[in-house]
Amino acid sequence: NNTTDAFDWWKAMAENGAIFTSGWTEAYEIHYSGGYGEWVEGHLGDAALTVSYCHSPGVEAFYSGNWTKSTSLTLERSTFHQVEYAGVINGATETSAANAFIAYLLSEEVNRNMPENNLMKSVLVNATWPETDGYAYHTDAPTLNAEISNERIADEMEAWISDWKTATEL
Repeated sequence: NNTTDAFDWWKAMAENGAIFTSGWTEAYEIHYSGGYGEWVEGHLGDAALTVSYCHSPGVEAFYSGNWTKSTSLTLERSTFHQVEYAGVINGATETSAANAFIAYLLSEEVNRNMPENNLMKSVLVNATWPETDGYAYHTDAPTLNAEISNERIADEMEAWISDWKTATEL
């Protein structure tokens, strides 16, 4: 909602013992107590929650024979679409090969395997999560994402990062 300042919320999280890491792998494999990290050397398991992808529990189940102790919490407007891009660079000399590669990336062949091999949802319309080994069952896909315009992101990103770093430093 609009009554809570996001940076005040992050500051409160930091003051309450939240662990901030340099990236997803460190957070999920080393600190998160609910994921596959417990089988990774150096696992601490000192965090009961982690910020991850909505389908992380589904991936956990898929690779563990439909078993996971992870679950996800989906709150309206608490998620933001992550978009990964592939494109052809202006001035490229091999545009036909580049376009063929883009077409391949958009193919049914690549996209039907995307959730299991790249651990991301297919970009194809009406794509679904695999039903195999609990992948779909344990995946909670959000229905109402936060929406922020590209212009606002461009205008405010540096300030947001700075404010977040300030809020999470103790």
